[in-house]
Amino acid sequence: MQLTKAKIRKLIQESVSSILTVPNLTKRSLPHDVQQEPIPPEFQMPASVYRDKIDDLRSAPGVEAGKSTDELVKALYLGEFDMTHKGYAGSKAAYDKAADDRDFYDGGEGVLSLDSQISSEFSSLGEYLEYNEHPVHGSQRDTILYRTYEDVMGRDIVRAIKILEDYLTNPSKEYVEDRAKIEPSTLAFLKHTIQDMKDEKSASFDRYFED
Repeated sequence: MQLTKAKIRKLIQESVSSILTVPNLTKRSLPHDVQQEPIPPEFQMPASVYRDKIDDLRSAPGVEAGKSTDELVKALYLGEFDMTHKGYAGSKAAYDKAADDRDFYDGGEGVLSLDSQISSEFSSLGEYLEYNEHPVHGSQRDTILYRTYEDVMGRDIVRAIKILEDYLTNPSKEYVEDRAKIEPSTLAFLKHTIQDMKDEKSASFDRYFED
């Protein structure tokens, strides 16, 4: 097969697209020390009786035991202990809480996995767009709003809100024409859904940061 410039360009674009990931805006709205799982400061220490003792202490349950381990590492390797003001133990506890993917009603307080479906109104909007027809224009499925809704499913909550808000305010001709096809009551339902998503996101963050 002969590779034309257009074919090569397409292959490059496909390759780049396959390795790029959409940033999680919910994660980016959190403090830096909980956006990624922290690495214990002793991970580069050589094997020794001190390292064995530190490993034993680090495996003990509870944040206080972790803080004691941080202090020991800091004392043994003065000047090489580079952590946030929380220390490794505090940062790890904060990260574990943020990454808790259990449902809130099961005791989970995680915020890293929050997505659009945290809002029951979002699900209700989907059912409405799926099964209710516009009295003049017919099926909602051929609208940008419907495609936007499908695109938002599974997105992190902050990005999902931004995408839906963009639909309501996008000044381009195709969006203006699409909004003109939608009943005012449906657009009002969309605005209500966005507000509910914001409220659910705020409530989850408040629970996370309350202590």
